[in-house]
Amino acid sequence: MSRGSHGRLLSTPNQLTSSAWVTAATGCGPAHHGVYNFQERVPGEYRLRLPTALDRSLPAFWETASAAGRTVIAARVPMSYPVRPVRGLQVSDWLAPSPHAPGFAYPDTLARDLQRRYNAAFWLEPVDLLHSRSQRHILQGLLDSVDTNFEFFDYLLAREQADLFFGVVRETDIAGHAFWDYLVGRRDERDPDLGEELSGAILQVYQRVDRRLGEMLEHMPPGANLLIVSDHGMGDHPQAPDYLRPLLEEAGLMVRQPAPPPQALGWRRRARNAVAGCIPWHLRRRFRPLDAATWSLGFTQSHISQIDFARSRAFSYTVNPSGEVWLNLQGREPLGMVAPGAPQEELEDAIIEMFVGLHDTATGRPLVAQVWRRDEMFDGPHADIMADLHVQFDADAPVQGVRTRFEGREIEPTPILRPPIVQGFHRPYGSLVACGPAIACRPEPVSGTLRDLAPTALALMGLPVPRYMEGRILSEALAPLSPKHYAPPPPSVAAPTDSGYTSPELARVESRLSGLGYI
Repeated sequence: MSRGSHGRLLSTPNQLTSSAWVTAATGCGPAHHGVYNFQERVPGEYRLRLPTALDRSLPAFWETASAAGRTVIAARVPMSYPVRPVRGLQVSDWLAPSPHAPGFAYPDTLARDLQRRYNAAFWLEPVDLLHSRSQRHILQGLLDSVDTNFEFFDYLLAREQADLFFGVVRETDIAGHAFWDYLVGRRDERDPDLGEELSGAILQVYQRVDRRLGEMLEHMPPGANLLIVSDHGMGDHPQAPDYLRPLLEEAGLMVRQPAPPPQALGWRRRARNAVAGCIPWHLRRRFRPLDAATWSLGFTQSHISQIDFARSRAFSYTVNPSGEVWLNLQGREPLGMVAPGAPQEELEDAIIEMFVGLHDTATGRPLVAQVWRRDEMFDGPHADIMADLHVQFDADAPVQGVRTRFEGREIEPTPILRPPIVQGFHRPYGSLVACGPAIACRPEPVSGTLRDLAPTALALMGLPVPRYMEGRILSEALAPLSPKHYAPPPPSVAAPTDSGYTSPELARVESRLSGLGYI
């Protein structure tokens, strides 16, 4: 920072890994590249699916550089599975079910070489650590994972002389999810000493990353430029979004299906659970679920199937800092109740008014900053994958209770009382740090968006920036460059498709997403 530039980059509206990293990679927003949530609606159905890199309709900037004749390495970039052929090397992200899955790496021989070199340690995804019951084990696992990750980066750089290297370190994100309460001084009632012991856990992870990054940079060519980017920030787990679905239900907009009567577990199921609980976690994670009933039935079973669409005018199923509300529209949804046109607009107006009036019952503090209609926020060929209404909650507001009005009556919903799955959650702004011979020494912070990473990276390589990119070159952070050149837009490289996961593979991936609180 002292010899380069630094600043912050605005993430995507939902601040989720799925949309954020694809936005950084393509230089465009979700309405143009086609990926937004980890749970995407299947058009014309009440069903959800998991998007993959096959749904990305624009090339990543390293693929653009590869097409221009540059040798590239892309390693563990979220939403890159299955990888595409490049001039160089690609290794996919944690959405790949295993290193054996087709599309895990390019070329195919790379996956086999990595498995022989690193054995099982290579595929211990840091998010898998969250399924351990020991916070101390999670911290040590993250520190070990940082070391393994950078050894993996060093191996790729030694294997291929690349013009561009783009690698993602996930351990910092996982540390924020796992240890935020300890960072801000909250006590663990079950183990009071643990709070003090782990108060510096996040710092330890960042220090380990910093040390390993410094070691890697010592071997980089002297003319190399470095960009350090995070796709979002981190803060307390927000409380206000927990009221979204209860609010829709209290207003009579979303109606739940009657809960089925509880069923007692049979002796076989109890025995399997008991056996599984006796197996150490570091061994248990290697096995597929002992009980076939734990295999995934897809996102639908746990989210959309709970909604009675024949009686719901609106609904929501997402779990993220921004609220997303769909209208049950006639002609678009199988059991649509709301007519397009004036009835739709009137209902949207009423829902917006309801959220704008949402406030804390104890302090009177407003809990919603703004509500957007879809066309006010998104414009592009994939805008239809977005919800009809987007609610920006005040993520940092403490909530003791909420109250608002809908259609002339006062409503005061009660949230589902459950502890947060994770301690910390995402915030709108990520970080940017840059240095190198082509980077300006600038004490004033730079301000941009994630869409600016791709055009800036291409400009640093002297490559033309495609016209379709919505982001801009962060010229204020760069030394004087040659005039901007723009290339014509390429044809679409993908179309929406089902992921093709088998049921056990989808179970593994969903387990990781659930561990982070993303679903």
